[in-house]
Amino acid sequence: MSYRLVDMVLESSLTDATETAVMIALASHADKYCSCYPSIARLAKLSRYKDRAVQSALKRLSARGVISVKVGGGRGGASFYTINPAALKPAADAPFQPENPAADAPFLGKKPRSRNTVSDDKTPHLKPETPHLTTENPAADAPEPVIEPIKKKQPPPESPAQLVDFQLVPKLTQALGFDLHGVIPKYWITPDAALIAARWQTDLGLTAEEVIHVAVQSMKVHGTPAEGPKALVRAMQDYAAAKNAPPLEPTQGGHHAQGRQPARPDRGAAAADDALRDRIEGAVRNRSPSKRGICFD
Repeated sequence: MSYRLVDMVLESSLTDATETAVMIALASHADKYCSCYPSIARLAKLSRYKDRAVQSALKRLSARGVISVKVGGGRGGASFYTINPAALKPAADAPFQPENPAADAPFLGKKPRSRNTVSDDKTPHLKPETPHLTTENPAADAPEPVIEPIKKKQPPPESPAQLVDFQLVPKLTQALGFDLHGVIPKYWITPDAALIAARWQTDLGLTAEEVIHVAVQSMKVHGTPAEGPKALVRAMQDYAAAKNAPPLEPTQGGHHAQGRQPARPDRGAAAADDALRDRIEGAVRNRSPSKRGICFD
């Protein structure tokens, strides 16, 4: 409710009781833009008049420019009313107010502010405190602070989202031969299909050409195209892992190199083996026959 609009209606030069009652009802519904859209039944209830009398009053007010009516412009098809405050002129016998002064009223001359006559000696508790020496208020002999140059921030790297081919799914379906038959499996036209294809590019670092290549190779291996992007996730992961694997380097002094270069015989080890063999053979020859009659040559 706009109380100011209600006051303006009560102080206006409206003389017709029906018009005044209808205007008060409209002002009670008006927003800050002086607009509202009450029904005729609502206005009749607030103004205590019948519907036909309310409609006649609205037509007269609209003809004089006190209100503007937009038929069917409100909520639910109700008429949209806008009150024109400038048309609500105060009555001749309305009391003068600061907002409504008389035509010959003098301008208000405000009294200039007097100078403060109270000294600081009489009010020591109001004296300003001595400022502390801080960074913002250094001493006179304080050294100049060293101002380091501001390093310019490096621009962030190009976002992977800028390299995403959002037309990859249509290209895939065409490469897999679905468009030729006019029938595309439902898993290729879901919102998840575009999301999965985008993550192949952003998360796995594959280009659109590589994704199409992997999909076509998978179709050749299995004999049929994939029914959806989820069936190609493992193939895309394997391709990305092979793509990002470190390059192979030749082995220095490996197994094959040792086979090409025969090792030199160790004379000390051979002599020790011969001595051990002689000791074992001597012990066998000196051993007496066992109780079972087994003899040793």
